[in-house]
Amino acid sequence: MKNLLHTKQGFTLIEMIIYISVLTVILVLIVSFIISFGRAYNVLRTTIRINNSAIVSFERVIREIRQANDVDTAASTLGTHPGRLVLTTTDASSAPITLEFYINGGELMLRQDSVDVGSLTRSDVTVTNLVFRLSDNGTSKAVKIEMTLESIVASTTKIKNFYGSAVLRGSY
Repeated sequence: MKNLLHTKQGFTLIEMIIYISVLTVILVLIVSFIISFGRAYNVLRTTIRINNSAIVSFERVIREIRQANDVDTAASTLGTHPGRLVLTTTDASSAPITLEFYINGGELMLRQDSVDVGSLTRSDVTVTNLVFRLSDNGTSKAVKIEMTLESIVASTTKIKNFYGSAVLRGSY
């Protein structure tokens, strides 16, 4: 009966140190997992932003180049950054239209007949390089596009280069 009254109660100091050590290791693993998950999410967000801007802007620029009759080389800035591409084309009623692609405040902009249509890239994506190159072999004309996009989310910066080309319809 005496042995039942003197049973061991509580934890020893060594047991407490072991429990605290194990819990600390588990807590550190959980926190590091959450931090790495947050970084991966930021990288994914920047990549999605850049890719969406590139898809939208390249599709529009290439479509307009393919439908254009000619490139206004006097008004365009070719071969250097920041590039400016001025296209002459016609609408459905054969009325002449001038389209201009240029950078303003880090965004790729479109202007139609001296009226701003708007930005082709997202406001949270910056165009850090835009170069248009005209290729003319005498029988056909093509425009090559080099564009570098940058996006920053929290402390994650992503920079990606894009390249494309299109042949003008009026040149073949």
